[in-house]
Amino acid sequence: MTSLRSDISEFPVNSKMRERKNLLIICGIIVLTILFALILNFSPHLYYPYPLHVDEYMHLETAKQIVEKEGINNLTDPTGRFQQNDMEIGHHIFLSEIFLLTNMKMSNAIFIPVIFSIFSMIITYIYLRRFSKIAALVAIILIALIPTTVGFLGEKFIVPVNISFIAIPGVLFLIDRFERDSSVKNLIPFVPLISISLLFHPPSGFAVLTIILAYVILLGWNYLKTSHLNLKSEKKKNRKKILKILLISAISFIIVSQLFLPSLLSKGIEAGTFAKQSYLDDIIYFPNYFGIFPLMLAGIGIFFLIYRKNLLIPLSLLLLLIDLLVYIFFQKIFLFPFGRIYIYISILLSISAAMGVYEILKFRGKFFRVGIVVVILLISLSIYEQLPKHNPYQYYQIMSADGFDYENFIWMKENTPKNSTILADSWKSKGLAIFAERKTYSYFPTGPSKMLSYCESGDKFLADKCNNTEFLLNNTVDYVYSCNCENENLTEIKKCIFKLF
Repeated sequence: MTSLRSDISEFPVNSKMRERKNLLIICGIIVLTILFALILNFSPHLYYPYPLHVDEYMHLETAKQIVEKEGINNLTDPTGRFQQNDMEIGHHIFLSEIFLLTNMKMSNAIFIPVIFSIFSMIITYIYLRRFSKIAALVAIILIALIPTTVGFLGEKFIVPVNISFIAIPGVLFLIDRFERDSSVKNLIPFVPLISISLLFHPPSGFAVLTIILAYVILLGWNYLKTSHLNLKSEKKKNRKKILKILLISAISFIIVSQLFLPSLLSKGIEAGTFAKQSYLDDIIYFPNYFGIFPLMLAGIGIFFLIYRKNLLIPLSLLLLLIDLLVYIFFQKIFLFPFGRIYIYISILLSISAAMGVYEILKFRGKFFRVGIVVVILLISLSIYEQLPKHNPYQYYQIMSADGFDYENFIWMKENTPKNSTILADSWKSKGLAIFAERKTYSYFPTGPSKMLSYCESGDKFLADKCNNTEFLLNNTVDYVYSCNCENENLTEIKKCIFKLF
């Protein structure tokens, strides 16, 4: 009898110990998964301690100006010629705050994508763990495996589009919570999410609004069905949800509308229209970008989402694909830059793939073991297929890896007048503007711009071995940074740094 009582009293203890053990295992797996993702995203900087891409320098330079000018007024480009119409002000203020916290150390900038990665993985895990902890972990892995390229951009670069890695799983989480409980407390978080995503990167904000639109369409469809079936309580409930979500989205849009209003008034619909960009020639390239095996898992997930009438993600994907079809027929894409839309699609497909894993593992009986084998195989093949695309040597780099450019830029900062104008290669000029803190003659822009003509003339001057002294005088250039100059009117004051007369 004593033994029986002892066994009974020990049972809750054993149960608690088992729960703690399971929790420790899950936490360990989460930490390892996040560490895997962080190593992938930080890998280019293991040997290259600078930002990688011309876009990054543009955003960092704008953020630096905000700090130096103590505000967002009178921002100019690195040449001082053009005022900046800052449509991504949220991202630049975020970067400027990091600069203030780190005492303006540019070397810390390379860790900024890691911040986005951590928040992205946390919010994705929180959203999906309600369905399945395993599915949540798979989603983190698949989102981490989404490649970063010069065309698509992505989590390795310090670019505003990365807000979508937080905002998209974030809005799915908020909609899921609102669908279960449509009280005001679950409605209010939509305002900062929509507003911040629009302020960071308008196209990403519109991607969030696209998902909300898909949700409103589904609510509208349910409203029509309940009207037909004469279910008054359900009809009223759906109507209230539609009004609430539309109102809160409108409030968010109004908060940031003053930012877009000048551009909308001057350009009209063209303000949200993007022409095809030359580095993407074919939509068929996407399966190779996202990966065949992750796409197979995503296909399974979408099938079950539709089968179970959980249509939010499939409909959101459909709306984004419609935008791509508009591009095919009209060669212009609305609201989303052509390459960036694939990031939004990839995030939704990664979450769909995780839902596919969840559905496969729901099979019981003799199919359960088969399901485990299928999941492990597809995830392993996905990692094997996608890892080579994360080769850290593949990205365009602004400055020399051996530090030669960086050392010269710092030397110019310390040894040239602050009002100097320096002519350098139009790509390197972005790094020069940041580290040398001097005006440049030209810099390569992120899209079609009047600056391109300056880039062409400046690069032609360098290609001609800097022989056109008149060109330097006419453009008030004080210094030239090039290792290929042969001009008697230029004096080499340091290796590859020349002063006019």
